[in-house]
Amino acid sequence: MKRHLKALAFALALSFLPSFGAALHAEEASASEAKTRQVVDDAGREVEIPLEIQSVAPSGGVATLVLFTAAPEKLAAVSRSFSKPQLKYLDKKYADLPEIGQFYGKKANLNLEELLRIKPDLIIDIGEKKKTVKEDMDGIQEQTGIPTLFIEALTPEMGDAYRKLGKILGNEERCENLAKYCEASLARSAKVLESLTDADKKTVYWAMGDAGLNTNALGSFQSEILDLVGADNVCKAEPVSRGGGTEVSMEDVLQWKPEYVLVDSPSLAETMAADPAWQDFFSQNPESKQVLVPYGPYGFLAGPPSVNRFIGLAWLGQLLYPEKYELDVRQEVKEFYELFYQVELTDEALDELLAEGSEAPAAKAA
Repeated sequence: MKRHLKALAFALALSFLPSFGAALHAEEASASEAKTRQVVDDAGREVEIPLEIQSVAPSGGVATLVLFTAAPEKLAAVSRSFSKPQLKYLDKKYADLPEIGQFYGKKANLNLEELLRIKPDLIIDIGEKKKTVKEDMDGIQEQTGIPTLFIEALTPEMGDAYRKLGKILGNEERCENLAKYCEASLARSAKVLESLTDADKKTVYWAMGDAGLNTNALGSFQSEILDLVGADNVCKAEPVSRGGGTEVSMEDVLQWKPEYVLVDSPSLAETMAADPAWQDFFSQNPESKQVLVPYGPYGFLAGPPSVNRFIGLAWLGQLLYPEKYELDVRQEVKEFYELFYQVELTDEALDELLAEGSEAPAAKAA
């Protein structure tokens, strides 16, 4: 049984990324089955689940984040334990949640024994509707004996995903508040996007990888956040996958001359600051701004590409188009963290978090 599940997980070596969702229909069970109910998930599977869900386990990183924001009190496990840097922005009680690994992706490492030990009421997979999702969910459910559901979710459809979770988990009021925030955030960005001409759009290069020469090309799922905010993604090469990860050269970046270079992590910023090639780029292009993307407990633009992106819309929108967004970013971040992560940021924590959203060393040196 363990060998079969491991084979399934590693065979699906794709990034576990969200996509658009269909409506989830739930029906109360008959009087003779008063302790259970039937639901139809986004894979079209009819699944019998407990009438009241007390504990739920995620399929991976995206599901962990969405479930944590929707119903942290019901989260029975996480795909990966929260790190010390993450716990700076979360209640420390979540440090003790069991780690069970993830079903999908290059790092698929499901700990079946731990999952069976925890025995949650429900397992939920949230994200992209893969071609084999029905078979995958059936296989996991058969091997664990635990009801397993799939909810399809992509940034533009996150409100619907939260409403589905609210019905399943029995906390519709909280999930409705989260859904409304997501929809309001998208509506604000859409209004700004509509007002931008092609000439207005700021050119952006998103530096990733060990040397800053990997990026999320236009058309990749990861680059969706740039599209929503109205940035002009300078990398228009064919994405290597829906998750991005396109390799480029320094010659490409020199040719593109982006107005903004978004750096995915502090460690990458340090690498780029010590790299003569990047130093030459900023010397030749003094107008290019190198900006670190804030991270904590999750990245503002990715890591994973999920509900954390909604604060990214506000942060990046205000960075690129301050005259259009006219936001108090500090207040926006405070409100997001209180609503989604249920934590009240101190001024000190907020200062540290948003310090990453300033120009990086290489840009200053230029």
